[in-house]
Amino acid sequence: QICREAGIPVLGGHSIDDPEPKFGLVAIGEVHPDRMMTLRGALPGDRIVLTKAVGTGAIHVPPAALALLDTTALGLDPWMPLVLRGAVLFAVASAALAVAVWRRSAALGVGVALAATIAFLSAVAGEGMAQFARSSSVRPLAAVLAELARPDDLVVHEGALEHSASALMRLPGPVHVVNGFGGGLAFGAGFPEARDTFWGPARLQAAWAAPGRHFLLSTVPPDRSIVGSLPAGSVRLLAESGGRWLYSNLAD
Repeated sequence: QICREAGIPVLGGHSIDDPEPKFGLVAIGEVHPDRMMTLRGALPGDRIVLTKAVGTGAIHVPPAALALLDTTALGLDPWMPLVLRGAVLFAVASAALAVAVWRRSAALGVGVALAATIAFLSAVAGEGMAQFARSSSVRPLAAVLAELARPDDLVVHEGALEHSASALMRLPGPVHVVNGFGGGLAFGAGFPEARDTFWGPARLQAAWAAPGRHFLLSTVPPDRSIVGSLPAGSVRLLAESGGRWLYSNLAD
């Protein structure tokens, strides 16, 4: 009724039986070409407004994206408490279900299954997502970069920049992206004003050989990273954390 009064056509969607209605709408309108704002053309000094906290997307990573992460670098030790907690929970639930079967009580079986699911979601799944966000965070390497990098240093990110976007908030200068065309920012990489941001391997190799201090923050394992194409002896690993590697052409 509200949409009808506002002249908004409802073309599709789904229904949820809740006490309060929920709406997720798409706004499509018209704008004069001279007053149109797009996702391109940002300049140094422009304000950036965030509509949510930085990093909240980490807990919504789809399983297909998780398969692309190098989880071997995360280690198993931080996850052992969750594994043990989940094992104990399912052992208790299995025993309770066995009792329900022995007593032939469907109500008891359903109650045990629901209780086990709720307990798993709160005690294991929720903490697991939080632990994943902490273990895959770029924060440790961003802290190293913030301490070492100066405004005139070269900072390059290898891979999709979205995987390390929060590091930008701690860096004193611009960041170039090499081999980052596979991320969500790739749609803008072809614009003329993006050519100085999105680099190819040849441009990084030339810049790395130039005088000055250079940093490379990579989301690609060393055996597949572009560091293998840089001059021998010019790449030094400074730190490794969260499935990322921080390199420099200088030792300290």
